[in-house]
Amino acid sequence: MNVQRNMAKRHEKTPEWVEQRRTVAPWVDVYENPQELLLMADMPGVNKDAVNIRLDKNQLTLEGAVKDPELSGEAGFMFSRTFLIPNGIDPDRIAAKLKHGVLTVHLPKHDKLRPRQITVTDG
Repeated sequence: MNVQRNMAKRHEKTPEWVEQRRTVAPWVDVYENPQELLLMADMPGVNKDAVNIRLDKNQLTLEGAVKDPELSGEAGFMFSRTFLIPNGIDPDRIAAKLKHGVLTVHLPKHDKLRPRQITVTDG
């Protein structure tokens, strides 16, 4: 009985087997204009269905899995990169597209933060 208890404790401490993939940080260009921040991440070999984008508080995480054995071997690998997003980004309007291995993420600024022209009147 004591042996079974020790085996149960040892089993609880043993980590579960999880398939591990090599993770690579993609090259990313960041641009800013008056309307938005724009992220362009190089993710060659990633299909649209293998992309995962998460926004948690002020952290934006981009992930993409490469499953093509010709590009990555049998196990494949992951692209993964996390960014701190500044205040003033409208989270409800974030949009992304994947075209020719480049993931483009549009991070629109809130209207209040956009520059605007002030009209000057006479008098």
